[in-house]
Amino acid sequence: MEQSDYLSLLNRAILAIDKNTPEARSKIYDRARHALLNQLESIEPPLSNAAIEKEQRQLEGAIAQLESQQKTGPRPAGKGQTPTQPARSVTSREVFCEHCIAETSDKTPGDVSTINGIGRKFYGSAAPCPECASVIRTLWWTVIEVPVVPLGSYRYKTSQEGVSRARFWCRQLPSRHWQQIWKTWAIGLVAAIAAIIAFYIYNNYQHG
Repeated sequence: MEQSDYLSLLNRAILAIDKNTPEARSKIYDRARHALLNQLESIEPPLSNAAIEKEQRQLEGAIAQLESQQKTGPRPAGKGQTPTQPARSVTSREVFCEHCIAETSDKTPGDVSTINGIGRKFYGSAAPCPECASVIRTLWWTVIEVPVVPLGSYRYKTSQEGVSRARFWCRQLPSRHWQQIWKTWAIGLVAAIAAIIAFYIYNNYQHG
C-alpha cells in the first residue's frame, strides 16, 4: 500500500473522532500499527522482513505527515477546544485549499450509492494535498461492486464515514486521473477473476 493510501485511511479515522486531540490521534496511530503488523504477518506465503519494514515505513511516513499538518493547520478558537467538522451546508470552497479549488470545478456528482452492488461508487486514493488533506478519487459505475466505467475524477474529502454511507465534499477535476483508473481496473479485474475461480472450485467441490 502506498503512503497516500495510509494517509487517506488515517485522515478518515481522525475526522470521525469526537475530539481531535494528540491523545486521540495517538490511539488511532497505535491501532493502525498493530492492525498493520497483524495483517502483514498473516499473509501467506510469509512476507520478507524487508517487505514488512517497507510497509511500516509507509505508515510512519503518513503519520508524520498528518502530525505536521496538525501543527501547521489552523489553531482552535479556545483552549481545550477542537475544530468541528464543517456543516453539510458549507460550500466546498470553504473546505478545500486555494490550490485544490483552482485545479477543479464546482461540479459535484450528487448522490453516490449502489443497490446490490450496482450504481456509482468512489474508488482509489492518490495525490494527497498537504494543505487541506483532500485526495483524488475516481467515481465509477459499478456492477457487483466491480468498477466498470470511470465517470470522472474528483478532489475528495470525507466529513463523516459510516458503515454503508459516507458524507463527503468533492470537486471535479477537468480530466480523468488515468493512472488511478488503470490501477483500479487492474485490481478489479484480478478480484473478478479470483471470484470466478473461487466459484468454480466451490461448484466442483459441491458436485464432486
